[in-house]
Amino acid sequence: MLPTASRPSASIIAAAVALLLASSGIVFWSVWYLRWVYRHAGSFRQIWVYAQAPSAAMFDFLTIPQIAFGLLGIIASIGLLRLRERARKVAVFLSIAPIIGVVFALLFFLSESHVPHGAESLNAGLGFLLYAGFLVILLPLSIWWLVLFTRDKVRRQFQ
Repeated sequence: MLPTASRPSASIIAAAVALLLASSGIVFWSVWYLRWVYRHAGSFRQIWVYAQAPSAAMFDFLTIPQIAFGLLGIIASIGLLRLRERARKVAVFLSIAPIIGVVFALLFFLSESHVPHGAESLNAGLGFLLYAGFLVILLPLSIWWLVLFTRDKVRRQFQ
């Protein structure tokens, strides 16, 4: 058993578990999506889709930072349970950086939704709706983590 002084509080455990579950889900679904899209990668079909539809290319491009943030979140969640200061700083970073990426994606898809091509406009509209949903989910979690991990009481647990 760990001594009482080195155990994380219930709020830190809840944040670490939420971060672990969310990050694992993001990595799983992002890898699944890329495998599904590139199941016929040898056929130049995807390159033709990208040439015709920049919003389709953006979907694939955005999965790369999603995987990176997800892996970082998995590692940080373990560090949070061990009360590592670096993990707390990563959690603060993860409360801000993905929101910036989602807002960037929303702006991109919004600008692409005004193109005259029907299918491209539909792709952009679906991308906008998808990332708007991500923003609705991420914003309260980000505010929670930012407030939680910057409080003095919580910061003292990590030092």
